[in-house]
Amino acid sequence: MKESFELTQTSTGGESAFSSFKRTLTEFAYGFFVLLQVIGLSAWDLFLPKIGGPTSVLALSTLLMVVLLGAISTWTISRMVLVTIVLALSFIYIYLFRNSVFLFCLIAILAGQGFTPKRLIKTDLYFRGFGVALIVMLSFLGILPMSGRGEQLTGNFFTSFSYGFLSPNTLGFLVLIVGLDAYLHVSQKWQKVSILVLALFFESLLKYLTGILGVMTLIIVSIFFHKDKSNQTAMTARYRIFCLASVLFFLFATFGSCYIAKNYNSTDTVWNFANKLFSLRFPIWQYYYEGWPPSLFGNIIYVDQSTVGLIGFGAFDGSYLYFLLKYGWVAISIILLAMIYALKHTKDYFSRRILVLFVAVTLVTGIPETPGFLVAYSPFFPLLGSLFVNSSSKGDPAAKELRN
Repeated sequence: MKESFELTQTSTGGESAFSSFKRTLTEFAYGFFVLLQVIGLSAWDLFLPKIGGPTSVLALSTLLMVVLLGAISTWTISRMVLVTIVLALSFIYIYLFRNSVFLFCLIAILAGQGFTPKRLIKTDLYFRGFGVALIVMLSFLGILPMSGRGEQLTGNFFTSFSYGFLSPNTLGFLVLIVGLDAYLHVSQKWQKVSILVLALFFESLLKYLTGILGVMTLIIVSIFFHKDKSNQTAMTARYRIFCLASVLFFLFATFGSCYIAKNYNSTDTVWNFANKLFSLRFPIWQYYYEGWPPSLFGNIIYVDQSTVGLIGFGAFDGSYLYFLLKYGWVAISIILLAMIYALKHTKDYFSRRILVLFVAVTLVTGIPETPGFLVAYSPFFPLLGSLFVNSSSKGDPAAKELRN
């Protein structure tokens, strides 16, 4: 029998009322955190700085509140081990970098343990969708800039206002995640098709190729991982194939990015052709790889996007190489191991479907760009944390409590 430790009310009536209140408060706290992240990615952050920034004090405090609320539940030995490991890594990265994006990723894993996957996606959809709609509406009202260059305000060469956000790419990726949340939230086929069509339309309107790639990935993987009640064996086989393919893809993308950064040759015709396919990212990768080679816990890298003449104006896109060089082999390994654990231990079909689609979209879009691995843009890390509690069999007391 799995040993567990109760941190909740003991009486049935009291537990039910307390659990309901705690669940509502947890959802609101996480939703407020998501809203802060959306604000931090918009032009709003220029006028009220440090309010909604991705690593602001208010955002960190809100996320820690979600962690504490999620901790008031049934604990298992495995969960205690997981929390201990994540906390140890958090202290290491606090000591090394004080405040870092990966620290938020670690805390987000803990925050996700207060949710079932379904409730997490629902909460993320409502608050992220509201945040995006609010910023876009403010741009139409003339309160936030709808278009135009903004590097003089931000110091970032790539600032190009788009419907209240700092760039079309920022809005495009948020539209992709909101669309993915909505696709998983609705049940009718016509609703799902409508969401996919709208997502493709908006990504095309923004001319955001990574967003289009993400939507196409969503469509392909949804077809591959469809529910087939008449053939459970085939469904299980397809899931195992996806798990293996995901791990291999992650490893190939990580080491492939390193190979490109190390061996790119600007005088070679083949390399130049491949570089154009990747929107001229190869020399930028090489610049950072040579300046800050991979290490165990990463490097303090200042991404300068304002200096004229710097290769690619300092833009550092690509999740795998970015996390490897900036946060080290430990960080990239933790992401991989967390994904493997979630894939291996998730049992029910709906949770698997959520995980499969988020993993697919995150991994594919992670090659050209970084947002999929950032807490500000996606609930990917909270989802992994949610599945650590809710992925085991129905006998798991922690999972039972969260389902109530």
